[in-house]
Amino acid sequence: MDAVSLQVMVGALRAACDEMGVVLVRSAHSANVKERRDASTALFDPDGQMVMQAEHIPVHLGAMPSAVAAVVGEDHSSGDAWVLNDPYRGGTHLPDITVISPVLSGAELVGFAASRAHHADVGGATPGSMPADSRVLDDEGVVIPPTRLARAGRLDEELLHDLTGGMRAPAQRRADLRAQLAANRTGGMRLKELAARSGLGALGEAMRETLDYGERRTRARIAQLPDGDRDARDVLEAGEHDLPLRLTASVGGEGLLLDFTGSADQHDGNLNCPLAVTLSACYFAVRVLTDPDVPPSAGAYRPVRVIAPEGSLLNARPPAAVAAGNVETSSRVADLVLGAFGQALGQGTMNNLTLGNDDFTYYETLAGGQGACADADGPSAVHVAMSNTLNTPIEALELEFPLRAVEYSVRRGSGGAGEHRGGNGVVRELEALGRHALFADHRTPPARTSEPRGGPGERGRNVLNGVELPGKVDGELAPGDRMRIETPGGGGQEVDMAEVERVERVFLGLGIMGARMAANLCRAGFEVTAWNRTRARAEGLAEAHGARGPRHPPRRQATRGDDHDGRGRSAGRGCSSARTARRGPRRGRARADMSTIAPTASRAIADRPRRAPGRLPGRARDRLAPEGRGRHAHRHGRWRASRPSSSLDRCSPPWESSSCTSAAGATVR
Repeated sequence: MDAVSLQVMVGALRAACDEMGVVLVRSAHSANVKERRDASTALFDPDGQMVMQAEHIPVHLGAMPSAVAAVVGEDHSSGDAWVLNDPYRGGTHLPDITVISPVLSGAELVGFAASRAHHADVGGATPGSMPADSRVLDDEGVVIPPTRLARAGRLDEELLHDLTGGMRAPAQRRADLRAQLAANRTGGMRLKELAARSGLGALGEAMRETLDYGERRTRARIAQLPDGDRDARDVLEAGEHDLPLRLTASVGGEGLLLDFTGSADQHDGNLNCPLAVTLSACYFAVRVLTDPDVPPSAGAYRPVRVIAPEGSLLNARPPAAVAAGNVETSSRVADLVLGAFGQALGQGTMNNLTLGNDDFTYYETLAGGQGACADADGPSAVHVAMSNTLNTPIEALELEFPLRAVEYSVRRGSGGAGEHRGGNGVVRELEALGRHALFADHRTPPARTSEPRGGPGERGRNVLNGVELPGKVDGELAPGDRMRIETPGGGGQEVDMAEVERVERVFLGLGIMGARMAANLCRAGFEVTAWNRTRARAEGLAEAHGARGPRHPPRRQATRGDDHDGRGRSAGRGCSSARTARRGPRRGRARADMSTIAPTASRAIADRPRRAPGRLPGRARDRLAPEGRGRHAHRHGRWRASRPSSSLDRCSPPWESSSCTSAAGATVR
C-alpha cells in the first residue's frame, strides 16, 4: 500500500475510534463517563490485534487487547456482543467493564469493536467498589468472566439484570452498558463502510500496514536511544511497610527490554497488578519516550518486551485483589520506566477519592503536577501518566451528588524546585451534605526527579476537618464534614550543562517565539545578543526582556539593509542587535537571530548544510517545513543529532552560515 493510501486509512480508523468515544460519552448516564470521560474505545483486526485506539485512557492501552484475546477464539455471528471485567482475563480492575462486538461483512469476520468504561460501582462491601482492605477479587464486587451479552442482535435482558442486580444504582449501570453497545455498533458500521468502499482485501491490507507502520516508527525512535542498561528503583506504600519495585531497561539496537525481576512478591492486599495493567503502564511510558504521535496500535509495541515474574506484584495470580493496582501501582510502573531514562517524575498517583452510600457513588481521580521538562516547567493541575480523565465540573458535582464544593484551586508552590520547576498540584475540598462512606488514596512520599539535580515536589495530603489523615484512608463522613485533598506536585529539573555545552549553534527565528526563546536563554543564565532588522526593534526587544543595547556606537553609518552586531559594527543584511542582561549563574553566551526566517523554515535551512555547507540557498527562507523536532549540533565541521533536551528544540534544527549573517543562530561557548 502506498504512503498516501496508508495515511488515508489510518485517518479513517482513527476517526472511527474517536466517533465511538463521542457516542459513548454522549449516551452514558453516569458522571464518571459523561463528565470525566473515564472510558476508551478501540478497533481490532480479525486476529485480535489492536489496530487503533482513541486517545483516551493510557491504563487501558495494553489491557484492551488482552480482553479481546479472551473471546477471539469463540464462535461469532453478526450482532453478537461479549462483556467482561475479570482482571485475569483481560480486565484491569472490576469497575472497568469491557464490551466487545465482532464485526462481520456477510459471513466473513472483519474485526472487533471494543469499549471499556469505568462504572461508578460494581458491588462489593463499599460504595465505589474500591475497598481499602480487600484481600481477594470477590471482596471488590461482581466478577464478570467473558460472557455473551447479545446474540444475533438480541440483547440478553435477563443476563443484563442479573449482572447489574448486585451493583449499586443498577439502572445507571445498565444505561452505561447500553451506551457501550451503541459505541461498538458505531465502530462496526464504520468498519463495514470501509470494507464496502475499499474491499475486504484492501481493508485487511490497511490493518496489516498500520501495524507495520507503527512498528517501524517505534523501532526507528528506539534506535536513536543509546544502547545499554538503565536501572530504576521505587517503593509502593503498603501501610506499615513499603514494597520495592525494580526495573532494568535494556536498549539494544531497535529493541527495548523492560525487566522487573526483583520487584516485590504478590501482596496480600489490593496493590497487585495483573500483567495486562503492567503492560499498559510500560506501553504508555515507551510511547512518551519514543514517538507520542505513532498510531496507538499493537504494532507500535512489538519492539518492546516486558518481563514480570509470575506471582510478583506486577504479575499477580488470581484471586488476588487488584483495586489499587490498576490506579496506584500502574502509576508507579510508568514512573519507573520514565525515571530509568532520566525524566523528571510527576505526582506518581491518581489521587483516588470515593464517596457514597446506597443511593449514590462519587468517584474521581484528581489532577496533580507533572515533572519538569528539560526545556520548560512541568504542567500544573493535569492528570498525569496513567490517568487521562477530565475532572468532574463543580456544577455537575453539586447537581448530581449530595456534596458542596468548598475550594477547587491550584496548589501554588507544590512543584519541585529547579531551573525548570515541577508542575503544581490542586486543592479539592468537599463538604458532605449527608452521611457517606469515604475512601481516599494518594502517594505519600514526595514526587522525585530521576536525577539528583532537581528538587522534589510536595507530597499529597488528606485533611478531614483540619486533621491530617494517612495517605490511604477509609471511613465515614457526617453531614457538614469537610474533606480536603491536596495533590502532589511534580519533580523539578536542573539544566544539564553537559547537554547545553554540546550545542554550539541554535536557530531562534522571527518575532514573538524567537523573543520568548531569547528570554528563556537569559533566564537560564546565558548572555544573549538578540538580532533584529532595526536598532529600534532590537533595543525594544532588549528593554522588554530586561536587556541592554549595544555598548559601542557603530563605526560607520550602515547602509539600508545592513545588519549591526552587538558592538554596532556592520554585519551584513537585515538586523541590529541588543545584548540581554543574564539572570542567574553564568552559563555562556548566545547570539540569537530574530530578523528574516520564521521557525517553520528552519527544517529546509538546516537540511542544506549537510549536503552543501556554506551559502544559504536562494529561496530556502520561503520553504516552510512545519514537521520535525530534531536538533542538529555542528562540531568540528560535522553535523550530528543530539538528544532533544533544551528549550531551543522548538525552533529546530539550527544553522549558521558564515556567508549570510541574516541566517545567524546562537553560539554557546
